[in-house]
Amino acid sequence: MTFDEPDAKARADKLNAVIMEFVDRQHGVPPAVLGAPETFVRLFMTLPAGAETLHAETVKRLADVGATIWIDA
Repeated sequence: MTFDEPDAKARADKLNAVIMEFVDRQHGVPPAVLGAPETFVRLFMTLPAGAETLHAETVKRLADVGATIWIDA
């Protein structure tokens, strides 16, 4: 998905909605599977400058599925 949104708040809201949709897709996968050391769920995102704002709720949801946020600056 790509988007070009000049308004910073709208851009952040859209980014967080996309991430939440991804996390929702993990619903139904047993926590033991998501938490297993051999399980990797990858989401690759390239963010333009100013699009990197993640809401606290989004970070918590990512943590609930064992996701690691990797910032490559």
